[in-house]
Parts: sequence; C-alpha cells; structure tokens
Amino acid sequence: MKQKLVMIISSLLMFVGVAANANDTSMQNTLAGNYQVGGNASWVKKSNTPSLFTVNPLAEYFMANGFSLGGTLNYTSDSDNNNTFGVGPSATWYLWQQERHAVYAGVGIMYDTSSSGGTNSSTTNFWASDLKVGYNYFFTPSVALGPVYMWHHQYKNDSSSVTNSDTQSIAVQFSMYL
Repeated sequence: MKQKLVMIISSLLMFVGVAANANDTSMQNTLAGNYQVGGNASWVKKSNTPSLFTVNPLAEYFMANGFSLGGTLNYTSDSDNNNTFGVGPSATWYLWQQERHAVYAGVGIMYDTSSSGGTNSSTTNFWASDLKVGYNYFFTPSVALGPVYMWHHQYKNDSSSVTNSDTQSIAVQFSMYL
C-alpha cells in the first residue's frame, strides 16, 4: 500500500511539473533539442538478504522544455552471484529548477534477463519498471550530480521462478547535458 501511494503521488507530481515548466525558458540545460547522458549507481544491504549493486546508464533527448525521452540500461549484481541485465525506454520530467538546483521524476520500463550463479545456474527473462524521484545540483549548466530515490519492480512471470518483487534504494545520479 505504501509503495502504491508513493507511486501515485510521484505520478501526480510529474504531470504537474510538466505543465508548470512547459513555458519556462530559464532551464537552458533542459530545453527542447538538448540531450541528457548519464546514469546512477547504488549499493543496497538489508539484513538477511544479499547485498545488491546496481548501475543504470541512460541517454535521453528533450522533446519539450523539462521533458525528455530515451533509453536506459540496467545491471544488477548481488552477493549470491546473481546478475540481471535490462534495456528499455525511459522518460524524465523536471518538476522544478532554480539556478543550480533541480528536482525531477522519471519512469522506465525494461525487459530484463537474470542469471543465477552457483551449482543450479539458470536464466530467466521478465519485465520490470523503475520509478525515480531525485535532486540535481548543477556544477555547470551542463554537469549535475545528486541523490535519487529508486523503486524497482519485477513483474511476475508465470512460466518461471520470477515473482513480483520490489527493491527500493537511494542512488547517486550523474548527468551531462549536451
């Protein structure tokens, strides 16, 4: 229930942000026609579960001021020698930006392939989605760094051992705007 509430509130903020920033020409690094290249990385350790390391590079094109579409990759590795690779489309909305500060939200849908290590190794394919809300500090108009809250959901695949699961993390996002 808590995760659904976070997703609903984040979705509402995204749409409000697109409308609020539609005519804001002060966002020189997020204007229509520019590119964003970057990604995020995180490490998560919970008690009684394997630690996770995740890297998500992305490249997006600004279709409108403060709104970009593109693609993302996903690589996750855990301490039990399981690895996941994914690829899919992504979208980012800049909800607020002033001088060197910006708040954004984004979504991504990925097709993932997971391989398990050990003596019973196997490979499984499934769909997943990401929801992120973050803050960027712009060191220059073209370079930003900041924290991002990530929620990753794996969708149940009836023909395999994959079950619905959620992973939440705080990551570090690095972006270059071209």
